[in-house]
Amino acid sequence: MGTGTSEDIKERDFITTLENVEGIACGESHTIFKNYKGQVYGMGSNDYGQLGIGSRLNTKSPQKIWGLEKVKQIAAGREFSAAVLATGAVLTWGQNESGQLGEDKPAYQEIPKRYLILPM
Repeated sequence: MGTGTSEDIKERDFITTLENVEGIACGESHTIFKNYKGQVYGMGSNDYGQLGIGSRLNTKSPQKIWGLEKVKQIAAGREFSAAVLATGAVLTWGQNESGQLGEDKPAYQEIPKRYLILPM
């Protein structure tokens, strides 16, 4: 839920550390958010680096994904995430067992890596 606890929430609550959220994407057990500045934050399960925070530690509160600026769009799959920058570059991170990050190796990627440039 992003409140820093794993206890059940019986009433609506707000994630006070995030403001001006313009986009949200959910994987199997992780969530990423994009704010109006194009910055991205992630929280939840991180077994394959799908939060993009440089480790595989799970987190119960939003963590900034460093190196992602001017993000236009975000997406999340089961255990991986992706972002499209204003330049058209596509960055992916997380599990790569089936090549979903855009190349055959590594098995997982803990930080966003640029694989493709799409025409804008």
